[in-house]
Amino acid sequence: MPLSDVADAAFAPAARAVTAGAFPGATLGLITAEGERALVS
Repeated sequence: MPLSDVADAAFAPAARAVTAGAFPGATLGLITAEGERALVS
């Protein structure tokens, strides 16, 4: 199997997510003024 096929298969899920308008693995950490923490994916 050519290395390019392996790379295409490895990055296929990320490519589909980006095509759908998402950013795979992107998480935004928020900290409120009171020190509370939240994660938004």
